[in-house]
Amino acid sequence: MLKTLLIVDESPIYGGHEAMFMAFLKAMLFDLRRHYLVYFLVNDANKKLLDQLSCVDYLGVEVLPVKLTRIPIKPISGFFLPIDFFRLKRLVAQLRPCRVLNIQGTIEIGSTSLRVCQSLGVEVFSYLPITKSSAAMGAFLGRARDFVCKRFYYKMPKKIITISKANLDELASIFGVQTSRIALVNNFVEQVVERQKVTVPPLANNKKHLAIIGRISNAQKRQFDFLSRWLRLPESLAYTVHVIGDANDKESRELHQLCKEARSDGRVYFHGWQPSAYVTEMIKRCDAVVLPSRFEGVPLVMIEAIQLGKPVIATRVDGMKAFLPDEWTFELNDWAECFRILVEPLNQQKLNLSCFEKTVCVSDFFQLLAGVEADKMSTRF
Repeated sequence: MLKTLLIVDESPIYGGHEAMFMAFLKAMLFDLRRHYLVYFLVNDANKKLLDQLSCVDYLGVEVLPVKLTRIPIKPISGFFLPIDFFRLKRLVAQLRPCRVLNIQGTIEIGSTSLRVCQSLGVEVFSYLPITKSSAAMGAFLGRARDFVCKRFYYKMPKKIITISKANLDELASIFGVQTSRIALVNNFVEQVVERQKVTVPPLANNKKHLAIIGRISNAQKRQFDFLSRWLRLPESLAYTVHVIGDANDKESRELHQLCKEARSDGRVYFHGWQPSAYVTEMIKRCDAVVLPSRFEGVPLVMIEAIQLGKPVIATRVDGMKAFLPDEWTFELNDWAECFRILVEPLNQQKLNLSCFEKTVCVSDFFQLLAGVEADKMSTRF
């Protein structure tokens, strides 16, 4: 009789870590179902994730939408608002999983599920692509949140799955996680099979083109900080910055307003959310990708751009620091260095991408979950 594997994602927003995990799940699913009955408990506000799980690629996954409250500082406030805890506990107790895989992004997302699993004595693995402290990210009550996470939440998972050596070092040095409880599984990028031609807007031949890709979030991605400074430079007239991604909120509207004049003269083009094939085509056509983020894990767009032979100009933090050459990176607030790199000719670099090989990455993840040797996977890539 098959045991039950329960996957949980409490986040109301579909982000990069969901996109990466869904690629892993798609690749592992046939083999996982030989070992487990697979259930996926999803925040019912995360419509994009629910839509994706309805695709034929995830046939055999039992999807369980659940209503969760949206309250700030949930790692702390969740102790005083038990409705989510008992709602999740009832569902987990009914399923009686042998293991829970908690898709967290950061330790704060999914903290309720950690407490539920601890109360039921259920083994839990946490998928944590971002390991930055709340204080380092400038979050409200950051130090208090870090204290609670270190004191309680980081101690709860049996295994923490993260995506870079830098993350592993942060978990061990900042949060005191034993290295024996940390597993490193690198990201990979799906190769897009072009069954039909992807239509993108024509790019002006008399300009250079930069792509800045991801959900609009100045706290993390810093699109506003970058563009508010870049557009003041006379050199910006020779470029078009392609903003791919959106947030449909006040922050997004403010960015559109900032770039109102620049849109009219062709210095900025907003593409909104687009499918992966469209993003790939835009990367191919642009001269470089810009990642001015305050923090990241190992960005998928960075990996894809490298694979396509495009330079990635990025802050010298996290996965960008680990994998990009120094001459493509700049210190967090050194905008002068960022703009110098952008306007000067870049030397092409041949980078080692072997650690992002799909077969290796998927086999590593599967071995962690199923507890069997990677060569016992029937799926080949």
